[in-house]
Amino acid sequence: LLVASLAACSDGSKTGEQIAYDIQGTWNEGAGQWVRLISEKSPQAVDSVQVGDDKQFHLQGHLDYAQKATLLFGKQGADYKERRAQAVILDGTPVKLTVEHEEGNPFNPSGIKTKVEGSPEQTLLDQQFSIELMNMFIELGEGTAKDEESKARARKSRKDFNKTLFALIDSARNCRTITYLISDFMVPRYPIKTIDSLYNTLGDNVKQSQLGRDLADKIARLKAVNIGAQAPDFTLPTVDGGEFHLSDLRGKVVLLDFWASWCGPCRGELPNVKKIYEKHHADGLEVVGISLDNDRDKWLKAIEEEQLPWIQVSSLKAFDCAVAKQYSVQAIPRMFILDRDGKIIDLDLRGEKLAQRMDEIFAK
Repeated sequence: LLVASLAACSDGSKTGEQIAYDIQGTWNEGAGQWVRLISEKSPQAVDSVQVGDDKQFHLQGHLDYAQKATLLFGKQGADYKERRAQAVILDGTPVKLTVEHEEGNPFNPSGIKTKVEGSPEQTLLDQQFSIELMNMFIELGEGTAKDEESKARARKSRKDFNKTLFALIDSARNCRTITYLISDFMVPRYPIKTIDSLYNTLGDNVKQSQLGRDLADKIARLKAVNIGAQAPDFTLPTVDGGEFHLSDLRGKVVLLDFWASWCGPCRGELPNVKKIYEKHHADGLEVVGISLDNDRDKWLKAIEEEQLPWIQVSSLKAFDCAVAKQYSVQAIPRMFILDRDGKIIDLDLRGEKLAQRMDEIFAK
């Protein structure tokens, strides 16, 4: 995963300055097709070009700041799912692409293969996929480890992975693209103290960039819903159309469980939560299931199938739920434990660790 030193990452534009982009490419067999540019802040194309008869295309323009953008390849008006998407870093360095057709690859249903040449920032962005893939295999090993030997191997794999990951971040502390790795990959998986510490090691040019400021804002929001913070109050609709207010449970120990009917790990954790609820509900435990579904029928069906006895609420807006954003929920399941005064005392526990923590709370 590690590349050679990434200290060569450019400083790029200063805060508030526009960044120029220059994207040139060759699309074999692509004459007449379209290439569209999607910026980070808008789902609509900010630029587009039709591939010429010479198979060439060229996009030039300006964006508000250096960022990760997306190129879409396909026919005009084609549905997004029918296109090939390619992430590119636009930081003032010209980007060159080669687009080819690829048949028979079940992992690439679009039939389009892309190769990107850009700045060292682009190299770092490409590495993020490798990191996510490696982490997926490590999580698989951790989840299937049963005996002590396999558990020891899983722990070593995780330790080696973390060593490589932190070394990569250290080598790329002057690269703005490292903010994506921290924000998208690390924030949902690592403690806020670790995230905050990594942010503090970044170069001033990164911190002062738009991406650096966005990361700082995210860290601030995470701290607001971390251990020791007062849980923000909220109101959400219940299954019967009423309104639930978190503040109504003051005086109870509360487990906030962000989940969804379509989330396999969420539903896999529900039997454990049910045991905990049955054990401690009489002692003052309340569980609040906050669903990130967007289909009411599927949400209600899952509640019935799982026979969930606790409070269920949802805005039915998936991850656009205001409460999910308020609690910085980027992945589910996500759980928060609140004490009787509404303060967050633990989070992101599952399985035996969650059960043990609840036993500790009610043993006091």
